[in-house]
Amino acid sequence: MITERQQLFLKVITPLFQAQQTVLDSFFNNRLNQEIESILEKHIQYCLIGEDQIRRQQANRDYIKALKNIVTFIEEIIYLKKGESIPLAIAHERLLFYLREILRDIKSFDLETPTVSVEIVKPEKEIHQEDIPERKPIRIREKRSNSSRNNILEFLRLAPERRSREIINEFSALSERTVKRNLKELSNEGLIVKKSENRAVYYSAV
Repeated sequence: MITERQQLFLKVITPLFQAQQTVLDSFFNNRLNQEIESILEKHIQYCLIGEDQIRRQQANRDYIKALKNIVTFIEEIIYLKKGESIPLAIAHERLLFYLREILRDIKSFDLETPTVSVEIVKPEKEIHQEDIPERKPIRIREKRSNSSRNNILEFLRLAPERRSREIINEFSALSERTVKRNLKELSNEGLIVKKSENRAVYYSAV
């Protein structure tokens, strides 16, 4: 029996195949075919994963990543006019709607996941404050994620210009502060260019 979520997926994959037929450039057509095969594979893994929480979380991340990748690639095809705009726009709209539904499902699953209770056992011997050796506070430094910077840089290379809000929305898994910090570092290193226009901030790869 086909579930509601599977029916929705069919409504996404069908216009994708129709849009692919309008892409005549062999490079972009082959790349789009690879992206479609990727979401088909991740969809099967997403549907068949069991109750193992760690495996499900990994499958969720892989599925969302595959969906975001094909959304971005279709935007690139539309921008470069490598296919018919109407079928591509329909496929793009269906993908965004489906991605939103998947994110909602995953959020709902995380809320329903039971928490593990921890029992606190009191020590047999009472411990006094003077018995505890004084320790200097440890400052934890946040590690910079080179992978997030590289992902942002690759995203900027897909189009001539990106608005700052578009970049923040694309990398919603990161905090807005982290995205802005990465953009500032990339700009300071001369890898991207920042431009302000009518209160909007644009970034582009060098």
